[in-house]
Amino acid sequence: MPPPEITLKKSRSLYLVLALGFTGTLLYICLGAYNKTRIIFTINPYVSAILILLFVGSTISSWYNFLNPTSKITFNTEGIIYDKKLIAWQEIKSFRTKYYATDTIDSLNLVITLYDSRKKTISLFALATDEQQIRACITAYTSHSIQDEGHFN
Repeated sequence: MPPPEITLKKSRSLYLVLALGFTGTLLYICLGAYNKTRIIFTINPYVSAILILLFVGSTISSWYNFLNPTSKITFNTEGIIYDKKLIAWQEIKSFRTKYYATDTIDSLNLVITLYDSRKKTISLFALATDEQQIRACITAYTSHSIQDEGHFN
């Protein structure tokens, strides 16, 4: 019998790398050698202020996401909870996973087809998971037959 629910959370390692990178860059800009970094404050103070605010915001956001990983998707006996909305198992006709690869980033998506022919696409970006774990979660909790359409690249 599966546990009451399985919650997949955002990857903490991704946010740790981002947080350390933004923190290091911010410290270098503010505390680095004056002739290399802080000289931009005298050249154009408005652009410098915007740049600093951008890095401060990115740093705070990255540390917050690292320290408080939010749930991205939850599987339980009632259905799939995504974006704080429940997709009941009785509404789901089929599902498939789709892998999108570009030059800069790779992303895994879960595409759910409902009985009313609507499709819901759930981005699984930044999750520490793969398509086998998604399939295992769906088959562990569903109470009726849901068609698995496979994995597409």
